[in-house]
Amino acid sequence: TAGALGAIGMIAVIVDGSPSWGSDLGGPPALLPGVILLVLTILQIRLTWRRLLAIGGGICVFLVLLGLLDWLRPAESRSHLGRFVQTAIDGGARDIIIRKLEGNITLLFANSLSLLIPVGLVLFAYVLARPTSRAAGSLRRSFGQVPLLRSGLIAVMVMWVIGFALNDSGAAIPAVGATLALPLVIAIALRTLQDEKAAGPASDRASQRLR
Repeated sequence: TAGALGAIGMIAVIVDGSPSWGSDLGGPPALLPGVILLVLTILQIRLTWRRLLAIGGGICVFLVLLGLLDWLRPAESRSHLGRFVQTAIDGGARDIIIRKLEGNITLLFANSLSLLIPVGLVLFAYVLARPTSRAAGSLRRSFGQVPLLRSGLIAVMVMWVIGFALNDSGAAIPAVGATLALPLVIAIALRTLQDEKAAGPASDRASQRLR
């Protein structure tokens, strides 16, 4: 399972960041931590500060190498990654970061409903951090029946937050992601309740036969 997940995740990262395909600057930094986190969870490897620093350093090295490979291509063939490397060499990286931050803030405050995005992220993080809380009541049973559900949602949360921070249209990433994730989570919760109701009468009949 961990090997399959890692392979699929790396393919997604390469496709998203490759100059020939996605040429996305903000995608790989968001995808990689989520994939690595979920793989480590499957392998039951405990996260420590040293491992987190090692993961962060490895991701940075991977992104730098990817950017340098794109930068080595002719200027007219470079994607966002190669152009960013050239801009950083020229001393303009700060302007790009500020422009992305301003674009994200503008998008966030463009609509009053957009302000619900950070509120939703905080509530989502609280439910995942406190699975025994009342707010997580509807998902608590599903967490118990689907062992990787909570870990998978934490990985998705990490990708949303990093994507939210790094992209100039980052405010749209959690909103778009939620349109895909929430129906699936609701379906899992409903399926869990259905399984429990179906198991209830069966267990009652079995106990009566034992009597």
